[in-house]
Amino acid sequence: MRVAPPLLVLVLLGTPAAALTCPAAPRDDCRVAAASRLELRRDAADPSRNQLKWRGTRGQATLRPGFGDPVAGSDTALCLYDASGLVAQIDIAGGGTCAGAPCWRASSSGFRFADATAASGVEKLLLRANAGDRAKALLLGRGAALPVPPLPLQAPVVAQLANDATGVCLTTRFAAAELAANDGGRLSGVSGVILPAPTTPRPSAACGAAVTGYAGGANARSLAHGGRTRTFGVYVPVGYDFAGATPAPVVMILHGGFGSGGQAFATARLAALADARGVVVVYPDGVASPGGVRTWNAGGCCGYALTAGIDDIGFIDALLDQLETDLCIDRRRIHATGMSNGAQLSHRLACDRSWRIASVAPVAGTDNTLACAPTRPMPVMHIHGTADQNAPFAGGMGCGLSGIDTTSAPDTIAAWQGRNGCPGSAKPRLVAGDGVCETHGRCRNEAEVVLCTIAAGGHTWPGGLPTAIPGIGDCLFGAQSQSFDASARALDFFALHPLP
Repeated sequence: MRVAPPLLVLVLLGTPAAALTCPAAPRDDCRVAAASRLELRRDAADPSRNQLKWRGTRGQATLRPGFGDPVAGSDTALCLYDASGLVAQIDIAGGGTCAGAPCWRASSSGFRFADATAASGVEKLLLRANAGDRAKALLLGRGAALPVPPLPLQAPVVAQLANDATGVCLTTRFAAAELAANDGGRLSGVSGVILPAPTTPRPSAACGAAVTGYAGGANARSLAHGGRTRTFGVYVPVGYDFAGATPAPVVMILHGGFGSGGQAFATARLAALADARGVVVVYPDGVASPGGVRTWNAGGCCGYALTAGIDDIGFIDALLDQLETDLCIDRRRIHATGMSNGAQLSHRLACDRSWRIASVAPVAGTDNTLACAPTRPMPVMHIHGTADQNAPFAGGMGCGLSGIDTTSAPDTIAAWQGRNGCPGSAKPRLVAGDGVCETHGRCRNEAEVVLCTIAAGGHTWPGGLPTAIPGIGDCLFGAQSQSFDASARALDFFALHPLP
């Protein structure tokens, strides 16, 4: 039996220790480099001859904010794995000085770390952004200060470059057949993969001309629908193409009962992710009851919106119609997520607007529609805490004010399996902190059905801002995971599932 080599960690001298921790196993949600190279040299007798060269090129689309801001202090790490797990972590902390000069410099296309003396073991790190499949990263290291894991390594060998501020990572993988050398002193590998063909955007009406009336960041908007003035916010990310030449994806987040659009957007920490990934975020408001409580009509729930018969599906249609007229967006990449009652409306949109909504990622709110007939297999990632008292994971009457028997999370997933035609059992997809995600069955048209369970998680947004209050009355919200980032995982899922 092979014994796993010790984990080696490098922290650059002259900079604070990086906060990012490589997971024990490679992540499965990283952007893929179509061409990659890895060179390791280890000289036990003379460590000054140690070398590392890693390069990932033709990487899937990554905008400059996806690298965080290492000049200002965000941290980067190269995580190296073999079949036994994590074998090395090279931490490159943000900021700092190298040989009396700033270690990091920014450019219009990315960032560059340089230390000609390689006093810390790392000589160069290049991060280059690209809106197409041409992102690039290069790391060079040498000398006694550079830790190289004991060789040989057991294939497959995986190297992933990750950023702590955004969670964006770039992955390279080397199978045994791709390792030209792998002995006690040297490992050399070259890998190439065929990336999925980019989905041709379906531009909205605003594309092709300069976009006006919006500014970068948060924009307040309203429209008339159903005899009411309906309000919503639109966050336009850093780097948005106001010339109207590049259609942007859209993510809509729907607040829970008692919440608002702005509250949901802030709680989910979506601004930084939107900037990093070039996503327009829309955060609408439900109609307030006479008592001032906003809810959504999700079909079988909830509150004033349900009893008053508020046409929230029509409102979402009108909102998207206006958005397509105002902004250059990709109509194949409109996605929805939401919390609690907003999650329930996400499920209803998946049922009723499958021709318009590409995929959904509801959080802490199950499918309680009265009827569901999507026109195509619908990709769904459902996220739910196992200790949720408001919307129990096992279903039934929660302690909240909705007053309905909710569908269980497993039954919600089973229903989507049936609609999508997904035979087969659950298979592991992702483990991240408190969260375990499983893909249920093999669906038609690759329309994944995924259930992410948050161990001991309550009625909260995993990875979001802490709730301002512990609960409503005797109904507590419960524990909130900070090790599973629901927003990042939702955006990862959305990126994989455009409209066909």
